[in-house]
Amino acid sequence: MLSNQEAYALIREKKIFINPPIVNLAHTKYRFEMESVEQRNLKFFVDMEVKAETIKIKLSVGEYKTWKTSHNHRSKSVGNIGLLRVDFGGKHENPPRANQHVPNWIAQFAGKYFERHEPHVHIYVETYSTQRLKWAVPLEVFEFDGKTFSVRAITSIDELELVTREFETIINAQNGIRFMKNLF
Repeated sequence: MLSNQEAYALIREKKIFINPPIVNLAHTKYRFEMESVEQRNLKFFVDMEVKAETIKIKLSVGEYKTWKTSHNHRSKSVGNIGLLRVDFGGKHENPPRANQHVPNWIAQFAGKYFERHEPHVHIYVETYSTQRLKWAVPLEVFEFDGKTFSVRAITSIDELELVTREFETIINAQNGIRFMKNLF
């Protein structure tokens, strides 16, 4: 199990995508491998899920035709632990109570239920499941090292790409995912 500080250090670690990935939306699920720039033994994944209901995508929003997306950043080297995920269109409920390991900026959302129209960011919290990111905060209050998300709903490939770029910045990716826009 990682401490919060260890998990946040992994998020901050400079990393590169192995074989820079391409998203063409011909598939619904993507898994991209990453490695640390300075510690090649540190391996990471970025998972991205793109679905179409009322147009949806899963690093996840509702009634007014938005896309659903989730970008998930995990550490492969320390037991496939989820570190950070941004969701547009997903539903989620935080644990009902926070313990001493939950930072105050996250604990204030204990018991919060996120509806599909409420984008949110999941982040690793010590002592909660190592596989799933149990805690989330509203997208508009999320900040990590001064980095935030500017997009509040995804209604186009350009907004999906912007969320992806902001996600890459937050996880300290030194290269990026390419989008094949000529297919849309």
